[in-house]
Amino acid sequence: MAETDSELTAEKAAVASLALQIADRDQALLGTEPRRTELVLTEAGLSIKDIARLTGRNYDTVKTTIRRARKK
Repeated sequence: MAETDSELTAEKAAVASLALQIADRDQALLGTEPRRTELVLTEAGLSIKDIARLTGRNYDTVKTTIRRARKK
């Protein structure tokens, strides 16, 4: 079956998990402020649709959260 935009692949899920683990480790080791999950995942290359699916949040909520986090 061909991959479509609506599918969350195992590779994307693995990238998401790794990105979040790295962000947690950086925060623990460097004492930095925690970063929003949505921002970490978008910087890891996941789409808003994938982030919404992974986090169980609404697409528009994820989009707004990312937009607001980038303004800071």
